[in-house]
This record gives sequence, C-alpha cells and structure tokens, in this order.
Amino acid sequence: MENEIFKALSSVQSFRFDLSTAALAFLSESSVNDKNEVVNHYKLFIELLLKIAVEPTVDTTYRRALQVAVGQAQFSELALAERYKLGRKRMHNLIARMAAVGLISVSYSCVASIMTFPCILGWYSEVNVLIHNPFYDK
Repeated sequence: MENEIFKALSSVQSFRFDLSTAALAFLSESSVNDKNEVVNHYKLFIELLLKIAVEPTVDTTYRRALQVAVGQAQFSELALAERYKLGRKRMHNLIARMAAVGLISVSYSCVASIMTFPCILGWYSEVNVLIHNPFYDK
C-alpha cells in the first residue's frame, strides 16, 4: 500500500490534517464484509485519499470524463463495494459515516459522485510549498 500511495501522490510530500475525535474513532474501527473479512476503515480512507486531485485534472476512471478540481476526487460506491466485498448499501452507509465525522464531503449526481476532504488543511508539494485545500471546512 505504501508504494501505491507514493506513486499516486508523488508530488505530495505530506498532508496536514484536522481530525475530530469522532473521525479518529471511525478510522480506528473496522467492519466485516460479506465474506467475513475485516474491512479496515483507515485503509478505506487512504484508498479514497489516493484519488485526490492535487492539480486540476480530467478523471477518465469511470464512464464519462469529468473535470476534477484540486482537492476533489471522483469515486464509485459500486466499485468500492465490489472491491471490499460489501453490499452497495453498506458501502453507502460507511461513506455516510465518513461524511458525518468530517473526513469527507460527498456530492452525488446522475453524472458522477465527487468527494472532497474537508479534514485536510492542505499538503506540502515536493518543493515544500504548502498548498491550501480549497475544501477545508473549519
């Protein structure tokens, strides 16, 4: 997983987080999937964080190309549910819990699902410049 993070976010040196105690509690928990395997909430959050745009980009991951702003990430509840062997409704509830504790904010439309990370103040670029997250919400 560490190598995957490094490759996906090679232009990021570090993140600055602002986490509530509820968010920390959620990240320390886990769920059990349909195959009776443990789904670590921290690992799920990191996978979502890997999708964050650190510069404006066009995301072509899903059926339609979508312009994604800095601090946003396109995602699919269905793809996450399949990856973690959870039903779509259970994955939806996990994402809703992440939003409730302030880890993410989600916008659904018929075109795409977009999340932002209001718990991230910003990130340091590879040249040690702090880039402020436009979706930081405190």
